[in-house]
Amino acid sequence: MRSHSRIGNFAAILCALVLGAALNPLLGLTATRDVVSAGEKASTGFVALTTLDQPADAVKVHRAMGTVTTLKCIDFPKCSKHKAVKTEIVWNVKTTAGIDYTFLRTYGTANNANEGLNYIALSNDTLTETSASTTLSTEIVANGLSRAIGAYAHTAGTSTATISKTFTCATAPQSAQKAALFTASSGGTMHHALSFTQRSLQVGDQLAVTFTITLT
Repeated sequence: MRSHSRIGNFAAILCALVLGAALNPLLGLTATRDVVSAGEKASTGFVALTTLDQPADAVKVHRAMGTVTTLKCIDFPKCSKHKAVKTEIVWNVKTTAGIDYTFLRTYGTANNANEGLNYIALSNDTLTETSASTTLSTEIVANGLSRAIGAYAHTAGTSTATISKTFTCATAPQSAQKAALFTASSGGTMHHALSFTQRSLQVGDQLAVTFTITLT
């Protein structure tokens, strides 16, 4: 009897694990990981590619989950008490216009220059930022590489947008090996911090930085 009980318990646990693994994506419980990589070109600087949930080079835009519940009156006609009799979980359809709007409000410069993630900051530190970070360590504030607003570009109906800026080294030599996007010329909210191979610039040299964001 004990061996049967153990087998039954093991089967129940195994069933729960398998069922949990199958249901997690449906219930929006998938583990996410923000992975950032830099693809480099010596002549043009670097392109930042942000990956969420690990689709190739893309920020995964999850569909919104809707929960709809019918609450039945159980003390008619007063109806001061209700009982949930049916709950349904449904998922919306993402629209192209919605993705365009997400790009504009999140990264755009025309309508919300003080809110969008469109300021590019640089640093010569190694990347130590984590998901809890709010500032870019030892941000460069001189020599032509101070934080500056980038040019935002997005074609309606497409899945990518870019934030780009060409910095010109001035006054004194300056190196850089880290960048991030901010929502303001100082302070603000930071996102998409990344590192790249250190670039040593002399006065007159330029560093072209482009963040490419892909939403799917």
